[in-house]
Amino acid sequence: MGTSRLKPDSSLTKVMVDDSEFYGNAVKFEKLFWSEGTLFTFVVNSPNFSDPTSLDRFENFITQLEGVKMSVGRQSTQLWVRDFIDYAKDWGVQPEDMNKEVETFLRGRSDITEHLTYRTEIVSANTTIQVPARFHFFTAYYGSADWIIRGDIVQSIIEVTEDHPELNAIFYHEMVECVDLMNYTRYSLKQTLGQSLLAIMLLMSILFLSSLDSSQLFPVIWVAASFIAINAMVVGYLCLWGVDMDVVAMICLLMTVGFSVDYTVHMAVTYARQTVVDGVPSSVRVRLALDEVARPILNSGLSTLTAVCLVTLVQSYMLRTFVKSVFLVVVFGQLQSLLVLPACFILLDNRGSKVAPVRTKRLRKEAEVKNELTNTTKL
Repeated sequence: MGTSRLKPDSSLTKVMVDDSEFYGNAVKFEKLFWSEGTLFTFVVNSPNFSDPTSLDRFENFITQLEGVKMSVGRQSTQLWVRDFIDYAKDWGVQPEDMNKEVETFLRGRSDITEHLTYRTEIVSANTTIQVPARFHFFTAYYGSADWIIRGDIVQSIIEVTEDHPELNAIFYHEMVECVDLMNYTRYSLKQTLGQSLLAIMLLMSILFLSSLDSSQLFPVIWVAASFIAINAMVVGYLCLWGVDMDVVAMICLLMTVGFSVDYTVHMAVTYARQTVVDGVPSSVRVRLALDEVARPILNSGLSTLTAVCLVTLVQSYMLRTFVKSVFLVVVFGQLQSLLVLPACFILLDNRGSKVAPVRTKRLRKEAEVKNELTNTTKL
């Protein structure tokens, strides 16, 4: 349930400490500025004014930008090219004269020409004109407090600009960098987590399970399932605990992927290395494995939580998310390794249990005596 409620967010306050002088201003900026909507600035190559096809394609580009979700529309666009085209129609300027006429139209328009770049075009053997090569314009989009909608706006604009590569369009708004980062975490989180899971499982197989033969690989399946379950529970409970899907949470989640493997692998490898003896059920092997690794697993979890508890004194979203991630992965990792995995091994691993009842009793007694002798030797 928690995993399904995970929502993207890239607020600037996520990377600030709570008592920062800029924190209050960032909250106001988020609520009153981005949420209300502002102008986006676009910089594009100039169309060929003497080519009607080029002008039509440029107008199509502008129309698509004005048709993006949450766009204010045509009335918000500040674009001198449309004024020039209306001017040319009113005065009956022919297509072949458009490039020459645009120079006349822009003469004295310092508000437009201030940021224009030009290219030189040869009209005749002794005549050249300056034609706009690159310019900027504005169009507005309504704001939203929902980062998903903001991400959709930016993604739609990117798709429109990619459909018109000849314009080499770029755009700018204060929230674009944050939204671009949010879109990365939004679309890449599952893929990145999946790749990390596969990489850790492969490394686990090479380092921890290379010494096991084929008959001892039963626990590997349950380690993989437990591994995925731990990370799913961490993601879900982080969401229920007030953590959004942002770059901070993504880093913490990638950390937990490598952290969660420690508990389950130690339990599984210790269990897999127990000798299978006819008449000795899996519960005996589980008990022997727990005798060996339960205390180290509990101690490691306690020491980890003790090490990070002081971080909670710093009032910061980043550190709170870090502590929450560590706490959840320790709790769920220990539950999986000390309760869930042993229960699965006892219920589903029937190796060594299918023998005659009398012999079963005798062999179980021998295994218990052997275990007691082993413990006495250790002491």
